Amino acid sequence: MREIPHYFLFAISDLTFVQASNTLARPLIFPLVLWTLLEIITQRGNKELAAKYARYARTKLAEVNQDPLWHSNYSIHAAADAINTGLLTNSIQETLFNREFKDRVNRLSISPFNQYFILQSLATMDKWDEALTSVNDMWGEMIRYGGTTTFEVFRPSWNQIISKNDAVPNSQCGIVSLCHPWGAGVAKWLTEQILGLSPTSPGFTTFRFAPHFGTKLTSVSGSVNTPKGTISAKMDLSKGTAELHCPQGTTGSIEIPRSNQSLVKLTLDGKVIVTSSPTTDQVLVLPDRLVITNIQPGKHSLQFTPFNSNQFRTTADPLIYSAKLVSTDKTTQGNWSNKYGKDGYILLGANQDGTDESALPTYVKSIDFFRAFPKPGRPDTTIWDSQTNDKRALAPSRLNQFPRRATCLSNNDQTMTFSVWFKNPAKHRITLYFVDWKKSGSRSDIEMFDADTLKMIAPVSMVKDHQNGLYLTYETKQSTKFRLNKIRGELVTLSGIFFD
Repeated sequence: MREIPHYFLFAISDLTFVQASNTLARPLIFPLVLWTLLEIITQRGNKELAAKYARYARTKLAEVNQDPLWHSNYSIHAAADAINTGLLTNSIQETLFNREFKDRVNRLSISPFNQYFILQSLATMDKWDEALTSVNDMWGEMIRYGGTTTFEVFRPSWNQIISKNDAVPNSQCGIVSLCHPWGAGVAKWLTEQILGLSPTSPGFTTFRFAPHFGTKLTSVSGSVNTPKGTISAKMDLSKGTAELHCPQGTTGSIEIPRSNQSLVKLTLDGKVIVTSSPTTDQVLVLPDRLVITNIQPGKHSLQFTPFNSNQFRTTADPLIYSAKLVSTDKTTQGNWSNKYGKDGYILLGANQDGTDESALPTYVKSIDFFRAFPKPGRPDTTIWDSQTNDKRALAPSRLNQFPRRATCLSNNDQTMTFSVWFKNPAKHRITLYFVDWKKSGSRSDIEMFDADTLKMIAPVSMVKDHQNGLYLTYETKQSTKFRLNKIRGELVTLSGIFFD
């Protein structure tokens, strides 16, 4: 039976339903319910009712496909849910893959929980190389960070800005847990999809060993504890060997990928079962694999012609970002006018009434500020000093004069955002000014997204050691959303935005 994606389904007598999901493949939910009920009814042997539900399912699916663009606004998570229903045509899958999954950056969620469903969808599409790269990007980088458990959220580029086992950025989820069970789905996925050990009947009474290598792996090995005992398996394509241990009370099957290889010699426990063709009914020859059925309890070994080494590759698609951090500056302090803001600026909370002093460039349509917690809306204005000659405070105008007001936009929760909306796409530089006014050792990170699509467009960058002030200059060519996340300190803050 297919695995239902992460929504809750309630079928009622007239075949209407209620559903709840954090990422919705809405048009497919009802057909999925019907197909799932159809499988249950078929197993119960009610052919007449099964035929009725099959008609319902085909009718509803046809209604969905009447609109060829029904999936056009799906982001990565909704696309993954849609693919995981198992109801999409190959053509729609390929469209979604090219749009949402092909980009190595975009196919990474901040949530390892959601990443599991992305992995499932990549497996459904037989995109094993992309799936394995994503496993390495997410969980491999967790391990390289120093993790021994799975995290609540994770960005691979954290490892470029924080040291091993250092404090990690928090997020819109709150203070990030570094021991979170929802990040462990990869263990199930690797076991069932890459190692390929999965039950075909309850309790692993029957099971299959069907590993997937893509072009990156040459060998797999592992074990699964079952009610019948431990099943252990290994296969090495480069050596042409496989081993399988079946506990008492189980029957297994072994699937060997054929790839571009011709049908070759295969021995099971020293007995030749395939030469140019199978010598026993125990072997099924399929276009992409050989299946050896009816493997009985005991330890078994297989030998087959090793795969050619040129069938494997070790390189991954590059990480491509459309925006970037171009410079950092810890020396200019609050004397910004000779270096930043030639096109425009915002000095946050700098006016006597706590409003912003701003002169926006003509190419900026608007800027939106937001925080979700503790109260939705614009973040707070914090005034550290209403009149100061401290040169760390931003000058009130292009004259770089004194006295100054030491102010910022801030949030005492974990995160806040602002979006810069450009009138037309073009390359611009946006510089942000931060100051750890109280010299408390505060730290935060900055994420950048396409403001329209919310796709990540730059690696995460760090705000730290800024007791004397810090400018971070970014280059972007589209309307951009910045998210500032607290790592350490009382507040997450931002004092100025400059355009060049």
